[in-house]
Amino acid sequence: MGRVMVKHPKHVDILDTTLRDGSYTIGYQFTADETSLIAQGLELAGIDYIEVGHGLGLGADRAGKGAQAVTDVVYMRACANSIQKSKFGFFFIPGIGDISDLKLLADEGGEFVRIGTAIESADQACRTIEAAKHLGLEVWANVMKTYAYPVSECKEWALRFVEAGADGVYVVDSAGGMLPTEVADYVAEIKDAFKGIGGQARIGFHGHDNLSLSTACSLSAVEAGCDIVDGSLLGIGRSIGNAATEVLAMVLARAGYETGVNAWHAADLAEKMIRPFLEQRWRYSSLDQALGYTQIHSGFLPVLEKVAYKKGIGVRDIILALGSDARRNVSEADAMSAADNAREQAYRRHREPYMDDGHIRDCPVTPDPSAALQPDLAKYASEIRSQSLRMARPAAIVIAGPWREDVYEETRLQQIRLLAHAVVGTIEICNAADLERAITEIDGTVDILFLDKTPRTATWNEMISKLESRTWQSQMLPYGDEIAGLIGACRIVAIEAGKRGTKVISVLGNNERARMVKSLFPYWGLRIVDHKQASIIVIAGQADNNEQFFHAGVTLVYDLMSGVIKAEIAQDLLVNGAEVIRLDGHVALVGELVGLLDAQKLADQVMGRGNVSTISIVAGGVWGREGEVVVNAIKEPTQVIGIADGNGGIKSQLSVTDARTLESVKRTLRASLLAGAMGFKFDTPE
Repeated sequence: MGRVMVKHPKHVDILDTTLRDGSYTIGYQFTADETSLIAQGLELAGIDYIEVGHGLGLGADRAGKGAQAVTDVVYMRACANSIQKSKFGFFFIPGIGDISDLKLLADEGGEFVRIGTAIESADQACRTIEAAKHLGLEVWANVMKTYAYPVSECKEWALRFVEAGADGVYVVDSAGGMLPTEVADYVAEIKDAFKGIGGQARIGFHGHDNLSLSTACSLSAVEAGCDIVDGSLLGIGRSIGNAATEVLAMVLARAGYETGVNAWHAADLAEKMIRPFLEQRWRYSSLDQALGYTQIHSGFLPVLEKVAYKKGIGVRDIILALGSDARRNVSEADAMSAADNAREQAYRRHREPYMDDGHIRDCPVTPDPSAALQPDLAKYASEIRSQSLRMARPAAIVIAGPWREDVYEETRLQQIRLLAHAVVGTIEICNAADLERAITEIDGTVDILFLDKTPRTATWNEMISKLESRTWQSQMLPYGDEIAGLIGACRIVAIEAGKRGTKVISVLGNNERARMVKSLFPYWGLRIVDHKQASIIVIAGQADNNEQFFHAGVTLVYDLMSGVIKAEIAQDLLVNGAEVIRLDGHVALVGELVGLLDAQKLADQVMGRGNVSTISIVAGGVWGREGEVVVNAIKEPTQVIGIADGNGGIKSQLSVTDARTLESVKRTLRASLLAGAMGFKFDTPE
């Protein structure tokens, strides 16, 4: 764990709130299985306190605060049946939850509850504390938005909460804007107050990371006398999130405090179970940072967003214009006033000189390799690789045949595209000899090569067959440029037709491409009619005197041949209010490449037949023999779908043997998943 600076005799607890505060991030949608697995993993990592349930606590779903994946009682039972030593508990806000919810928690094996309260409603919180203690629960009072109240007032109410029966009181940095010294002041003052009544009550700290200080604040709280601090795996939580449990464990260990938490087991659990939820979510934004900076709770965002929309001004500008009273509450009137102030400030700023030519310096611009007169394939591939490293996506090149063989004969490089799945370039090649030279030069320089296998000339087709047998250094995936382009055209035309309220189009051309596209359009709900009846014209083949097909009612011309329509005709169409769109390979590329990458993943990781222990399993559409277990993936199965009936389906009724087989596979997969999440080795029993 690294060299410990000073060894402290004090033990510090870490409460993990992944399954409660983290639920904000995923719309309160943790499943019962995920709750069970994560709770088990946290217990194995040494976490003693595990908080679960809706972000706003018991009864929040019923109160209309956001639908959760399962009921409170299902979450309770998922934990009660999964952990043995650790305690699980819930959050509770008086007015959202009901006392009957606390009784349910106690009856279902819950051991603690944290009562969230503002100072203004502290009397009600005291009554709730008394009720929860009467039920035998360990009770904590969480002073929400602690920073909004003077230390003296918080200290006074902390004593009142303890007198009501609370086992401890939490300092809560709800907006994630407190500084470590501020947290230490609150903790130290409350700690001194508790010493005056015997010192049995404990102190906790719950921080948010809007200013990236949650871990520092937690350490400061511990150094000031705090007994328990909150974290969540990878920091998943409301707004920007919380302190990361695994990092808290590391930092506290480095500072010499004993937590009983294995930080590396927690880190493994976080990587396996929580990272997938965060990969498509960028948590750090200046809006959330502004909330931390001004110490305004993210719960006020709906009001602020509503006013921002009305006033036509940025939400962040309104936040920065709010007064200090907004730390406690923000009304619509407050937000409207702040919006007016923000607009006035913006007006004054815009009238001030900001930047003139003297501030702007000429910067060298790297030339676009696709724009070079002579294509440099090595340089082009190098630029794709560079962008892929910067953007953390695979580097890919599409090797495509010519879309129009009559227009050019040289190799052409298309603009490099940043897609969600990859950084992609396209090399358009017109003859077989250039195709072989290009492959030889770029194979191995990128991660993936998409090879266009659209049938063309006999020489071209022979070269494709020859290349298929080579030993590829890059991953090679087959690609159909012709059909991808036609499908991309269908998508665009269907969208444009929907915008224009029509379901009929006309397709010009009598070649194979025109016949193909005519056969495809009906699958997008479009009917092919004569050009005189259509407001949308698609040019899919060479045609003389195109102008005869255009009339006053035409609103869109889609040039699928990319350049067949004459410039003067296009100008006339534009003057008459029609849009002219040329084929954009990017549209086709996106859909096709995403499909190919997903298909490759399906073939490599999902489809197949295998065994779990001695039980046969199938996945990914593989036809199951009667009695085989169908799972969600063959490489790393995590979910059991059912028992195959031998006829291509799933049995609706299970025999006793089927049920036992199903349960055996479920138990084994669960054990394997948990072991993998914790970084343990798991041997499947024979």
